[in-house]
Amino acid sequence: MTSRRSLSRTTIPRLYAAMNDELKKFCNQSNFISLTLDIWTDCRLRAFFAMTGHAFIHNALKSYVLCFLPLHGSHMDNLLLQTYENVVNMFDIQAKLVRLVTENAANYIKAFENLIIPGFEHYFDIEDNDNDEAESDIDLDCFYNVAANSDSLRISCFAHTIQLVVNDGLKQISSIQPALVKVSQIAKLSHTSIIFAEKLENIGKSIPKANKTRWNSQFDTVDKVLRITSSESNEMLILIKRKDLCLLVKDYQILNEFLSLLILFAEATALTQSENTPSISFIAPTMLTIYHDLLYEQSNVLYTSSLCNLLLTSLVS
Repeated sequence: MTSRRSLSRTTIPRLYAAMNDELKKFCNQSNFISLTLDIWTDCRLRAFFAMTGHAFIHNALKSYVLCFLPLHGSHMDNLLLQTYENVVNMFDIQAKLVRLVTENAANYIKAFENLIIPGFEHYFDIEDNDNDEAESDIDLDCFYNVAANSDSLRISCFAHTIQLVVNDGLKQISSIQPALVKVSQIAKLSHTSIIFAEKLENIGKSIPKANKTRWNSQFDTVDKVLRITSSESNEMLILIKRKDLCLLVKDYQILNEFLSLLILFAEATALTQSENTPSISFIAPTMLTIYHDLLYEQSNVLYTSSLCNLLLTSLVS
């Protein structure tokens, strides 16, 4: 059995060196490289800087994490730039860089740390979030100086742009919020009520647990709740004495409109986060498809016209 001393002093350094050699080989074989830059914080508010390289090698898209390093101290601007330049120089890729992909402007990042669909606030209790990423006090304005100091062209993350549009739309859905509150409470019952969970299992249904940092996971939760027939749902709710959560005909109409307006945003989010597909080619057709779909929905929705109009306004702005 390998001793702890041998593991820490010999095995891990050897594996690290071998992996580093493979990363250098990847960079040497690449003619053009795009980088994704990100800052991440854990639940103890320790900050880390991640850099991922993307390149085509033998007509196949390859992506590898080039660094995942801790950030210490208060001079974040200089530290980030220094870390970025050290990694670029170590792998000798400065001349090969064609794009730097970052999140959108710093003031938007804070808004998206907890992008919660209105009505889902009570779904997320403190005890549910032990493993969530904590908020950070890092001034992320310095993050963009890395790109500003590079000759490469920075482009914003399209998934974050989609979230910006969705976030704008969700600011004006007070009229449909009561229906969403019911859905969120029904969804939470599937994870807190043994009887309700058993009844769901008996009819072959399940409701995924939503994530407060992923709006599309909350969207999927609404979709799954609506896939349960009204008779089955109401029967289970009455059984556990939660008749107040029974969805009315109007609730179903509202929620189906809500899903119809956001379905393409959810699909676009999933599509652009694909790991093995060059998603930049999807941006133009995706935006046009969403735009024309919203124009069509604008003349058909009854209860969600405010949401539809705001989504359209934000999309074209």
